[in-house]
Amino acid sequence: MLELILCSLLTIFPDYLYRRYRQGG
Repeated sequence: MLELILCSLLTIFPDYLYRRYRQGG
């Protein structure tokens, strides 16, 4: 279960930061 959460964070978190960065700048 923990591995699934880590995998989700590694795939969703960078994408979230990328979109936020694109909108911010």
